[in-house]
Amino acid sequence: MTRLPRNLVMVGDVRKRLSELPSASVDCIISSPPYYMLRNYGVQGQIGLEPNVEAWVEALRQVATELARIMKPMGSLWLNLGDSFSRHDKYGAPPKGLLAAPERLLLALMADGWICRCKVVWSKPNPMPSSVTDRLNMTYEVVYHLVRERSYYFNLHAVREPHRSKSVRRVSEPFGTVPDWAGPLAGKQDGLRRARPDGVPGHRLGKNPGDVWVIPTQGFRGAHFATFPEALVVKPLLATCPERICRQCGQP
Repeated sequence: MTRLPRNLVMVGDVRKRLSELPSASVDCIISSPPYYMLRNYGVQGQIGLEPNVEAWVEALRQVATELARIMKPMGSLWLNLGDSFSRHDKYGAPPKGLLAAPERLLLALMADGWICRCKVVWSKPNPMPSSVTDRLNMTYEVVYHLVRERSYYFNLHAVREPHRSKSVRRVSEPFGTVPDWAGPLAGKQDGLRRARPDGVPGHRLGKNPGDVWVIPTQGFRGAHFATFPEALVVKPLLATCPERICRQCGQP
């Protein structure tokens, strides 16, 4: 395939179908691969039922290699992942131990050259009930925002939210001032203060929505029992999927 198809649903094993897509052709990828040992889709060789969590990580690393190939240099990958608890040492953690599957995969992808720009917490106000009595119930999943280059397409204006405050105290310190307590990676907050002239709360178009999204899960009557809530993909699409691209160079 030399050109990316439009309005086409491709069904099949992702490890095979991705190879059919042209390189550097996709602007935005949003995916939620099977979580480790939580679903059985009844397909031979399916992702998610590997003998241990390390093998699951390796399977998704191979998929991510193809995703890196088809994604444009300015593109983004949003990866929604959930975790599970071990029932035996063979799975990769002691019995009852959290497998930390999302964290294991993230570290592997970072070692492969992916840059993690953000870890979003998808907070569920209506989580799945649990009868467990010796730990807290799991009420969130993570969504990693991953890119391949330091410069990439991101439209923050498209996802800004209204300010809660009407005004703020004016800041008298000059731009570039770094407090004594700041470490080597601490930010100067110049951008925030420059967006607050004359005591206004921030940017005129609204505030950065932040990395905690409170979104209820949604039921689905079809055969798939782990579908995205539509609201979960709105911000990734608006922020990292260009509305238009140049026909000649393919840039947003």
